[in-house]
Amino acid sequence: MEYHGMLNQRFLTAMQKRDIEKVQQLLLMPNYDLNYASQKRITPLILASQLEPYSIIDR
Repeated sequence: MEYHGMLNQRFLTAMQKRDIEKVQQLLLMPNYDLNYASQKRITPLILASQLEPYSIIDR
């Protein structure tokens, strides 16, 4: 799996678990692309809108 795909999967998993600290760590990774879509065409922003994790979005 490529770098962005691996980071994106870890990011989406952290969001689903509502692990805010992990989400923040992953956002700070070099060259992380917040708009990178998974194989199912899900981006972190799409998932955030579905999960409504306001504490993640607000930070």
